[in-house]
Amino acid sequence: MAKDQSVSEEIYNILKARIISFEYQPGQLLMVQQVAEEYKISRTPAREAMVRLRDDGFLSETNSRKFCVAEIKMDYIRDLYALRLILEAAAIRNSVGQVPKKEINSMRLCSQRMDNALAAKNYSEFFKQDEQFHLQILSLKSNILVDNIYKNICDHQQQIRYITASIENRISVAASEHNLITNAIEAGDAETAVNCLHDHLNKTVEDIEHLRTYSPMFASIIK
Repeated sequence: MAKDQSVSEEIYNILKARIISFEYQPGQLLMVQQVAEEYKISRTPAREAMVRLRDDGFLSETNSRKFCVAEIKMDYIRDLYALRLILEAAAIRNSVGQVPKKEINSMRLCSQRMDNALAAKNYSEFFKQDEQFHLQILSLKSNILVDNIYKNICDHQQQIRYITASIENRISVAASEHNLITNAIEAGDAETAVNCLHDHLNKTVEDIEHLRTYSPMFASIIK
């Protein structure tokens, strides 16, 4: 890999992480020169990284060819969670009764680690374990197409998870809701597991909508 490509990849990952964690706010202007100076690199790899972030939906390009952090749309959040429900419910229905004890224990471990991370206010670890739990649901029934679809949305999903850090009653019950799903999968009860998953994902969307309605700050972030 050429040096500029390597630098561009590194800057892409740094900027994406800062966007996902809301260190850069939706609508915030990001200048190529600003990024180049901050990371002490040339403009070319900086622009390459930002063009890639634009193509991946994390940046928007203005009419004056400047970049700004992309807005988050409530319709997109609803659609993303609806898609996740379809994919994860299918994995549960197609695998229930065949899930090894090792996988069940691994799912429970994610939930325990979520509680531990929440107690330590380590939100980055909390969301990492949340993502891992749902990836384990998908992996119950391997499907290359599903894996590729989820790979394309997982970074955007992580950004949305950071929104829920401001919803105390949502993150405080997430691990316990995961345990309800796990219990039903372990019992071989697909419909209960899917119903618990449905409630878990839909309550998250409802709480985000409530936050958007009643918090002026989030009303400016979520369009």
